[in-house]
Amino acid sequence: MEGSEGFVEAHGFDHFHCCVPPLLLQPESAQAAPDGDIPGGVGGLQVGIWLAAAAAAHLCGISGQDISQALASFQGLGRRMEPCGHAKCGAAIYSDYAHHPTEIAASLSAAAQMGFERVFCVFQPHTYSRTSRLFDDFADALSKMRQGEIVLAPIYSAREVNTYGVSAERLSDAIVQNGAACRFIAQIQDIAAYLNEHGGEKDMFLIMGAGDIPKVVSYLQ
Repeated sequence: MEGSEGFVEAHGFDHFHCCVPPLLLQPESAQAAPDGDIPGGVGGLQVGIWLAAAAAAHLCGISGQDISQALASFQGLGRRMEPCGHAKCGAAIYSDYAHHPTEIAASLSAAAQMGFERVFCVFQPHTYSRTSRLFDDFADALSKMRQGEIVLAPIYSAREVNTYGVSAERLSDAIVQNGAACRFIAQIQDIAAYLNEHGGEKDMFLIMGAGDIPKVVSYLQ
């Protein structure tokens, strides 16, 4: 990340373990070297957050050593590629709040680089109005999943009534037409049963959306 006062950069970045040894702050007299994994394992997304935080702290006069200690103790954000244990089938479960096409594309890109054999992404569209307005964008973003499968839950209505004629079933059809594997499953319990039946120890279950879709996690375990 560059700016008028210098730049910060991460060296030795490993998407699978998400390690960043060291994190450099220019000038070289200010260095931070957190030793360990980035909480949440979200790869480049989380590294960007670390770099921005480190740069801001450095500009405020905080030493590289203090920055390193703070980053090393950071436990990540809830529902931002948050690890949630393992499913009955052995797959690793992650929960993510992404519910806009740009966020979805970024999270799926990060998940694809985390070393899992397959990624099963459970996505719950949020509100009828947003799903209708950004329908093609949602289909395009979710269609980028090519090393696993998208499972769509019904649209989370929030405060709305469906006057748009939109549905998760239609979105699933559009994703399939784009060449990606996708299916619609209406009940959360059935989603969990499908994942546990088809997933395994080398796979990732990514539970994504801003509604009540995190409930699926308890059924998976």
